[in-house]
Amino acid sequence: MNEPLMSAFKIANYLLVNSQRIIGRKHLVGYPYYVVIDPSSVCQLRCPFCDGRERPPVMMKFHEFKRIMDSLGRSCINLELYNWGEPFLNKDTIEMINYAGRRYNTYTRISSNLNLSDDSFYEELVLSRLNSLTISLDGASQETYEKYRVKGSFDRVIHNIKLIVRYKKQFAKMEPKLVWQFLVFRHNEHEIEKAKQMARDLLVDNIIFVKPHIPPEFMSWDSSRPEFSNSRRHGLGQSKDVLRMKKKCNWPYTSVAINANGSVSPCCGVAREEDDFGNIFDHDFASTWNNDKFKSARSYVAHHLKKEETDHIICAGCDIEGSINFAPNIFQVCYYTFRPLRILWMKWNRYKIRKFKMESAQYLGALMGIFFLR
Repeated sequence: MNEPLMSAFKIANYLLVNSQRIIGRKHLVGYPYYVVIDPSSVCQLRCPFCDGRERPPVMMKFHEFKRIMDSLGRSCINLELYNWGEPFLNKDTIEMINYAGRRYNTYTRISSNLNLSDDSFYEELVLSRLNSLTISLDGASQETYEKYRVKGSFDRVIHNIKLIVRYKKQFAKMEPKLVWQFLVFRHNEHEIEKAKQMARDLLVDNIIFVKPHIPPEFMSWDSSRPEFSNSRRHGLGQSKDVLRMKKKCNWPYTSVAINANGSVSPCCGVAREEDDFGNIFDHDFASTWNNDKFKSARSYVAHHLKKEETDHIICAGCDIEGSINFAPNIFQVCYYTFRPLRILWMKWNRYKIRKFKMESAQYLGALMGIFFLR
């Protein structure tokens, strides 16, 4: 199937799945278009409240990944090639990226702690079909960074970012888009402005500041800034009804998470394997996607009410319902599926930024000239 035809198929599947989500169907015709595949549940860091250690340490083999993509690739718009572990510890990850991009035209994202010390790896990464790379860097110094990213090296991450930027420039590559993700805690919130300046200096495409999900026993880590605080999530001074999300979760309709051992989760936040809905290596995905557990999950989110018949699935006890949806509109879907359109948009944005900087410099120069001529 050629690229334009495959893109049209993905958009048709997107419209079909969402029409069924709106009417609340339990048995779906169509497949998920947002797919999380974890190539590695192993990580070299020891972040204090990461749930990844609940999963068995497994590296997915390329032939296993290929089998999954051959089931889901035609419908997959966005592929998240990470979840519980560090994806770049798996030596097959770049081959996985290239297979998904070249064979199925997926928009592929990876989130990494970027502590890998092999410089040659990053040249290969830039030349791959990776579209977006999120760098987990929670601080602007080693002191703040290592408090959460235990065993991580701040200098190594900065060095690797510079390598990627250099290779992108060398090979005239617009992608992968580089996103610095900064989880905001009480111990690093004072470095937000410093991080913004560092991101500009490093030529990172974007920096985002994220409110982490902090367990109750770690509330001393909670940010003092209201926009990053977990106090509402843990119900401090609020009723349970206020805490329930107003937005419906769309995961059982539009998305799926597949772990390194093939276990299928209803969303990327399910830490325990016992709460999964099946295994893609034991049964074909079509039968898993419409099994009793997935149907119960759809019934639960469609009515947004807790029912006795859904108490046996993890969705019924979820406290982050609706907050991690992947819900692109049709224009964003076109951005993800049509690569020429995406590259054109990125070039246009880069041109606008460059033009703004030039005009700002000219304006500043004119003001300084007026000041000194007075």
